Amino acid sequence: ERNYPSMFEPVHGSAPDIAGKGLANPIAKIASFAMCLRYSFNMVEEADLLETAIADVLDMTVDEAADTAMRYWTKTPYRPSVMLRTTSVEAVRSLVANGLGVSILSDMVYRPWSLEGRRLETAELTDAIPAMNVGLVWRRDGEFTSQMNAFRDYFRGIFLMPQTPAPPGASSGS
Repeated sequence: ERNYPSMFEPVHGSAPDIAGKGLANPIAKIASFAMCLRYSFNMVEEADLLETAIADVLDMTVDEAADTAMRYWTKTPYRPSVMLRTTSVEAVRSLVANGLGVSILSDMVYRPWSLEGRRLETAELTDAIPAMNVGLVWRRDGEFTSQMNAFRDYFRGIFLMPQTPAPPGASSGS
């Protein structure tokens, strides 16, 4: 229970002395409001979304990552401030871990640390996330080992629906 009033304000205050001069940081006012939502009204999801909307975004351009992330943003009234576009998953992990931006990473590329050993924080999203297409490739005319078959069968079971289960003891083998 909160017993004391709170005040949320940018470090430069409302800055009436520099109003209209382009010196005050309007993002700081928005960040202050996000703090108000989080700490005074316990509106954590709304604060998270607002803080994400004003953060520098690191946009991965590898495969469908950028398109998938943008499909998520288009369902909100916010547009990301993209600081960097890169195909390097490790660069994105490193920059996020060092506090230089945020990113939307799929489960396929996410891990909770950077190469430097810094931890990445995650935020569970309550909104539906657009699907990302997944493909599985192999060398033409390559002979499949039992491990390759198991891997392919696993992905078929996860990503191809509906599936008819194979009879017990049978291998899909194709």
